[in-house]
Amino acid sequence: VGSRYRCLLSSWAVLTLVPDASPTTEAIVSLMQTLALLSLSLFAPVTAVASDQGAVLDLDDASSVSERFGQAYLRGSHSSADVTTDVPVLSRILEGLGVPRESDGSAAKDAEHEAQLPPAGATASSKIADQTRVILQGLKTEALNGQVGTVQSFDPLTGRYVVTLADGPPKEIKAEHLFASSTQGEAQEEEHFAKNTLVVIRGLVHADVLNGLVGIVRGFDEPTERYLVEIPGEAPKRIRAQNLVRAPKHVPQPARSVCQERGATDAKGPGGFLPGMQVVLHGLTSPAAVQGSWNGKTATVHCYDEGTARYVVAIDGSPKEVRPQNLVLGAQAPEASAASEASEAVTTVAAGATGATASTPQSICLQVQEWQGADRIPPGTAVSLHGLTSKAAIDGKWNGLIGVIHCFDPKTNRYVVALADGPKRLTVDHLTIMPTVNGSSLINVTHDAAATKYSVGERVRLRGLKSSVTLNGQVGFVRAFQSSTDRYIVQLTDGSLKRVTADHIGPVSVAVPPRYTICNAFQQEAPMQVFSVDPGERRFARVVRDLSFQSCQDLELLPNLNASLVFIVNHRQVAHQQLNSTLRPDQGLQFVVFRNETRSLKATVRQTIVKMNDPQAYYLNFVDAYDGGRFLDLELRRGTLRKHIPLDQTYRLAREQPIGLTLTDGYNRLEMTFTPQKSRSYCVVITGADPSLQGSSENVGWIAHAVGMWSSSEQMPTVMPVHPRLAALNIPPPQKPRRGLLGWLKGLR
Repeated sequence: VGSRYRCLLSSWAVLTLVPDASPTTEAIVSLMQTLALLSLSLFAPVTAVASDQGAVLDLDDASSVSERFGQAYLRGSHSSADVTTDVPVLSRILEGLGVPRESDGSAAKDAEHEAQLPPAGATASSKIADQTRVILQGLKTEALNGQVGTVQSFDPLTGRYVVTLADGPPKEIKAEHLFASSTQGEAQEEEHFAKNTLVVIRGLVHADVLNGLVGIVRGFDEPTERYLVEIPGEAPKRIRAQNLVRAPKHVPQPARSVCQERGATDAKGPGGFLPGMQVVLHGLTSPAAVQGSWNGKTATVHCYDEGTARYVVAIDGSPKEVRPQNLVLGAQAPEASAASEASEAVTTVAAGATGATASTPQSICLQVQEWQGADRIPPGTAVSLHGLTSKAAIDGKWNGLIGVIHCFDPKTNRYVVALADGPKRLTVDHLTIMPTVNGSSLINVTHDAAATKYSVGERVRLRGLKSSVTLNGQVGFVRAFQSSTDRYIVQLTDGSLKRVTADHIGPVSVAVPPRYTICNAFQQEAPMQVFSVDPGERRFARVVRDLSFQSCQDLELLPNLNASLVFIVNHRQVAHQQLNSTLRPDQGLQFVVFRNETRSLKATVRQTIVKMNDPQAYYLNFVDAYDGGRFLDLELRRGTLRKHIPLDQTYRLAREQPIGLTLTDGYNRLEMTFTPQKSRSYCVVITGADPSLQGSSENVGWIAHAVGMWSSSEQMPTVMPVHPRLAALNIPPPQKPRRGLLGWLKGLR
């Protein structure tokens, strides 16, 4: 409002201070325009403004609107500084997308800010400008030192700067750890890594246990465009260039082995453990072993150090010195050693189940005589829990937890799995063998080209399994071949890994539909971004990029089945949906995102569970995502059947006859015909929105999507058809009303 008055006074100054000036037509028009803008700024309707709490405001929510309306109106758009949500990770997502902060758009000033960086130890008064390129130094996290980033904002609450890096989430860093970056340093950051270059691994998502480790570049793999990096105690890894950074000069070059540093050349010590053998740790009572949960873990023998009378074993990628009496030979452990190991790490079950008291804890595994089940999962194997539907499992959030196998209970036909809150008896269907970072990893295994029948990455189907019959028919990808057990490592659609022999694998002759489908029925010109946010909101990954209105996208896998999906449109979070982690392997999910209230930009997510690969039927899912006042009618035709059906319904049908659909609003109609197939899933979404102050309006339409096959969309025409008899009357079309004084003033803007 103040700027409007200043503009008004400047117009009067032109008329009074200039000697030759007279009240010309141009001056009068300018004055009238100023008065019009002033009136509009005072009486214009309030549009959607993001509040400090981040929720998208409705028109009846006046909190903080009056305080920020003036600034938002003068800017003409909402900057990223105005966008916050109830999910703290969203700010990091927006900064990772490169959403700029408020700036005057001057490139010269940006270059000046880049050169004029405050010295180390600068206070908030000497603020570093946004979009300044900086280098990180002096941090305790060595992997971050030397990285180049961009300052996005300053957090006055923590006194730190939010800095976005080349990859990974933004970091909040103090000013004394930020130094000016030059274009030369940036060019050096993008150089390739020569052989024998010392590098630090960073930004890995699926193998995050490797982040921060120091390795040596041994070569470059042209087919995969990855560097071959050697890490002490690990098999060589193929890693992208963006996940590598040159190690600081003060970091010493890692030795190949602790055994070489100490000159331990003895290949065999007490107990007969040879280098490369897989052993299970047990009976350790030191604070480091208890705190690190070493008991029950599998390790790889490196050597025997005669000087310390201990074996050097690799556990979690780092060497440990362990006495021979605290090691057992993997799955071939004697019953006494295995029982000792199990009793050390497995805690007590309820006293009523085992007859034990709190003062005399007893292990479940002491009561059994069998240490491996039909699936032959040895004690000490790390497993992930999934698919549990009991009330205790859901309340305790067991799905996604990591446990350790200790024995097999033949009475209940379940494995005893040690968790943080005690042991659990679980069937093998709810266990997934987790890949480890030592030599026994399911992923980092050797490949025997002569023995393999299926190539890595090939899609296969499980068949003929007797102990795990629920896995038969499931489809997965071959990830590796383990020559030691003569089995394939197959990753299923739920992310689990299974060891399967070649006799239980068959090729996939037909295309298999993906497990997840996301459809965008949210009326907005900007495309939709979908992120998977892990529990705790510390990690996120984009799963769908730039999904336009009236379109669908299929996904075979999601990074984390216990995560939540965050839907972002135009830099705003419009919806948040928790994933269903209790899905059966033969089930899939369909997500439809749409507005259900004309006056709000908040979205609703319709989550529908459908059965995949049903050989007896197909699924037809209808979703009403129309946001308006028109009466819509949907008719289904199949053979002689003609039926008006609801707009929100899921049908399981068996007849493979052509299906015709007709959608009408009383004036226009849309027609569609397709031939369904069994074991498939189809989704029809009714779209459209009436004009409102929030979002954009869209004509009535629909999306038809066959999961894994095809997708189609259509909208009704804007002009309504006229009956021929009315057209013969030659009635002129309605004219727009004449503008009044206020309408004429608005037209001058």
